[in-house]
Amino acid sequence: MEAGSNMKPAVSALLMLACWTTTNALLPVHQQLQRRLHALQSSNDALRDAARTKLSRGDFAGAIADFEACGPEDAAARIGLGVATLSTGDHAGSLAHFRAAAALDESSSTAHYNLGLALARGGAPAEAIAPLARAVELEPDDAEFLGALGEAHADADEIEDAREFLRSLLEEWRDSLDDANVIEDALAHGLEI
Repeated sequence: MEAGSNMKPAVSALLMLACWTTTNALLPVHQQLQRRLHALQSSNDALRDAARTKLSRGDFAGAIADFEACGPEDAAARIGLGVATLSTGDHAGSLAHFRAAAALDESSSTAHYNLGLALARGGAPAEAIAPLARAVELEPDDAEFLGALGEAHADADEIEDAREFLRSLLEEWRDSLDDANVIEDALAHGLEI
């Protein structure tokens, strides 16, 4: 028994040495991977910036190429691809990109908003409500998101939901509404508020 109890400190010391050696051996690898990841992120930032510039100039093919170069796992690039493909008239392609962006980054209000907007403008306002509601959940003070959600309810003939939504919106924003677009939209859809 005595021999076994003397072995425990030695085994423990060997395990600690092995852990320390492994950690020190992996640290340079981890640091190298971190540097590569940072370089990739910087590269993607530059590509996205270049793509946005091309998009603003109407160079949709160039913007699409730059956004695609960011890779399929870049949610911000997928949003950009959705905007660029929608600008070329490829509605189905834009929906695929917006859906992918929302799946890649569940916390991106912009991804959910763009998906909802594309669905609503593509004739599927009832399907647009869920992503627009998610965008509003993530950014409850964004008037543009709120307005799009109210319009989707109205366009989906969910008049009571739209009416209730507009009432709550007006209550919440009563003091800060500086234009009457929300009210005009409600009246244009024949809603009483």
